[in-house]
Amino acid sequence: MKYTGLVFVLLFNLIFWSNVTQAQWVESATGIPASTLVYGFGTSGGNLFAGSLFGVYVSTNSGSNWNAANNGIPPSTIIRTIGFIGGNVLAGGRGGVYLSTNNGANWATANVGRPPNAEVWALLVDGSTVFSGGDSGVYVSTNSGSSWSSARVGLPTGTFSTVMAMAKIGTNMVAGTTSFGAYLSTNNGANWTAVNNGLPSPIIVTSFAVIGNNLFLGGSKGAYRSTNNGASWDSVNSEQPPSLYVNSMVTIGNNLFIAANNGASLSTDNGATWTTTNTGLPSSPFLLSIAISGNKAFCGLAGNVSVWSRPLSDFGISTGVAEFSSNHPTEFALDQNYPNPFNPSTRITFSLTPQKMGGLRSHVSIRVYDVLGEEVVTLVEGNFSPGTYEVTFDAADLSGGIYFYRLEAGSLVQTKKMVLLK
Repeated sequence: MKYTGLVFVLLFNLIFWSNVTQAQWVESATGIPASTLVYGFGTSGGNLFAGSLFGVYVSTNSGSNWNAANNGIPPSTIIRTIGFIGGNVLAGGRGGVYLSTNNGANWATANVGRPPNAEVWALLVDGSTVFSGGDSGVYVSTNSGSSWSSARVGLPTGTFSTVMAMAKIGTNMVAGTTSFGAYLSTNNGANWTAVNNGLPSPIIVTSFAVIGNNLFLGGSKGAYRSTNNGASWDSVNSEQPPSLYVNSMVTIGNNLFIAANNGASLSTDNGATWTTTNTGLPSSPFLLSIAISGNKAFCGLAGNVSVWSRPLSDFGISTGVAEFSSNHPTEFALDQNYPNPFNPSTRITFSLTPQKMGGLRSHVSIRVYDVLGEEVVTLVEGNFSPGTYEVTFDAADLSGGIYFYRLEAGSLVQTKKMVLLK
């Protein structure tokens, strides 16, 4: 009996340190050649796509294994960005835009109306419209990439005017350039205006992210935040090194991740404070990209092993979604929240059907918007199998009023209204 306490302590330490060891980034690049730079990720229908130095790679098992998916894309083509529209996959990079109608099994060029061989750095999908940003500025397609027209009035031209990043905030769009900073369009890309008040000059703008009415910008001079659609910017680099170079940003709920020349960092308070999250990565990690897929974060590393992953639970982030029933429902549905009106929390149930989803996992999101159409929070973001699910929306920090919640699953969309009483 005198050894019981010692045995307990040893077991406790073993379990504790085992859990600590597991709370780290792990290699997730099996099937991707060593030192292959990964510039961007995208998720659709249970498939995780990676755009890389050598084209497109696809994983069907949350990054455990990858396969090259470049049939129709010229050899050694750099792919920088991935997008999805109407059940199709778009890849942008050297040679312009490539389109796949079968989850990357085959690709065809989709450059009608675009300048020949103009490189694409960014794709932004907005409903049935897709925008591309690149060496030739911004182009827009209203037919899933079959044809394009120029949308660059007001954007800079000439050397160092490449559009590297694009994002949508409310009804507005922003574009980031290689030397001239950020630009805003309030009319769906017809015209653009520079919005650089508070930004250093010059700055290479590599990425944007949105949380509610907070617009974040990342680039060669660190990270910045705007609460007024880019009219003015404030630095959110107080806990970052002066040489911070942000290559990529991604959000889930109210959490903001950045991929930079000092690795991965997480902010839960709109950039006021940051936590470095590099445990498990090689020393001095230089990250090129970061993304969320299902219950994991993925990053692209400039190194021998190019893709790493880590459970969101390691960061204290829960997807907040409970499976209500695994029985396959007969209708795709977004139920009315209950209770409604509510204060401060309510439950939202949604059903995903195998008939509508092709029997496969699909990328699903539920976002909440205010009456002005501005996103307030992302409740659900990830890959889901057919079934019925429930998520709780806690609005304790929001003002009373009318809000809308929107379910998107592939090409399927439903929206409902709810009322917060305070």
